[in-house]
Amino acid sequence: MHKLLSFLLVVNGCFCSICLAQGSTAPSPTITSKWSTSFYGFVETDFISDSTESFNESAGNGAISRPGSYAATHKRFMIGARHSRIGFRLNVPELGGIRTSANIEADFLGNQPSPLSESAFFVNPTFRLRHAFMKIETEYVDVLIGQTWQLFGWQGYFHPNTVEIQGVPGQVFSRSPQIRLSHTFKLEPVSVEVAVAASRPPSATRGYPMVRPGSGYFGMDGKACALRAERGRPSMPRRSGSPEYYGALTLRSLPPRR
Repeated sequence: MHKLLSFLLVVNGCFCSICLAQGSTAPSPTITSKWSTSFYGFVETDFISDSTESFNESAGNGAISRPGSYAATHKRFMIGARHSRIGFRLNVPELGGIRTSANIEADFLGNQPSPLSESAFFVNPTFRLRHAFMKIETEYVDVLIGQTWQLFGWQGYFHPNTVEIQGVPGQVFSRSPQIRLSHTFKLEPVSVEVAVAASRPPSATRGYPMVRPGSGYFGMDGKACALRAERGRPSMPRRSGSPEYYGALTLRSLPPRR
């Protein structure tokens, strides 16, 4: 018994010595990096009353129930948090005049399998990719590779200010994988940006990407602006974008019927 007590006292003394040694250790230096990462997002819960049983959270370009039909004379009430969003941005230190950055953003408005119960639709939403691209900026040309807003209409700059989930009816609203080349000519009092993008075609069987050009002019504060004046006042801030696409059309011959 005496030997057992002596052993326990020795072990206890060693444990106390280790604790004291750890407590007296100087704090580790803070590690810093020139790489910059920022997280962002929001949590949103939508309470929606639809008097025609026509839409979910987003109206989009969906049809409204025909007047006189059962749906048009009955309403429904929905609660959902599918529009909540999360994302992060990454900035890499400049190297040889080249600035590199990346952005990934997602929400929970993804496509869901059918048939699906109403409860599963709202309570178990599908994670969806919104943006995922890398941008390389140089003195001569900027290169963007990945999925983001289409160049058509300079989307991302002119979304309407609304509490509705975008896109709203009639809105130019689309994101697509693409490769975009652009350059900004910094002039005074405006800057001019020209760009061209090769994006995913409407159908992979097309065999060629969709090519879209665009040009815009901006004020010194970075906002798009028009130089014209109407009735003595400047017109609304805007940016021009070409609505044309370029590509090749291939007609495939079909095998003869047998």
